[in-house]
Amino acid sequence: MLQEKGWPPPIAGYELEGENGEIIASAEFAWESLKIVFLTDEEMIYIDKFVGWEVRSLVDIIKNPGKNIRLFNV
Repeated sequence: MLQEKGWPPPIAGYELEGENGEIIASAEFAWESLKIVFLTDEEMIYIDKFVGWEVRSLVDIIKNPGKNIRLFNV
């Protein structure tokens, strides 16, 4: 679905760096240029670290792609 919408490939296993270059969070998939990140249930503990990003649950995206279709119109 994302490829059909012309999205660039995601970064799998994304690691968000803090100001000093330290890793402060991880995500299953991320699009830095779009500031969109998909987190697994385990990664949801990092939700507050992705300030300014559109954060979505990967499980919710997989279970309900139609519900999240507006996200795909980036």
